[in-house]
Amino acid sequence: MRPHDPAAGAAYMTFAVISMVFIDVSANALVDRYPLQQVMFFRGFFALLPLTIVLLLRREIGQLRVGSVGIHLLRGACGIAATASFFAALRYMTLVDATA
Repeated sequence: MRPHDPAAGAAYMTFAVISMVFIDVSANALVDRYPLQQVMFFRGFFALLPLTIVLLLRREIGQLRVGSVGIHLLRGACGIAATASFFAALRYMTLVDATA
C-alpha cells in the first residue's frame, strides 16, 4: 500500500484539472474547423498513447483485464456520448457557458 501523501494527491489533481482545461480549449479551437468525429478520435488517441507507454514501461499492461466486459462497454459508450455532446455544444456555445 502506498503512503498517505496529500501534497502528491493535490499536485496530481491540479495537473489533471489543468490537462482537462487544455483539452477543452483545444477542442473549442478545433470543432469549428474539423469534423466532430475527427476531434474525438485524436483526443482519444493522444490520451491512450501515454497511458499505453506508461503501462508497458511499468510492465502493468495486464492491469487492463476486466471481469465484466458488458459494463465496461456501457461505461465507454456513456463516456463517448458525454464527450461528443460536450464537443458538439462547443460549436454553439462559448467554452465558459458549455463548462458551466
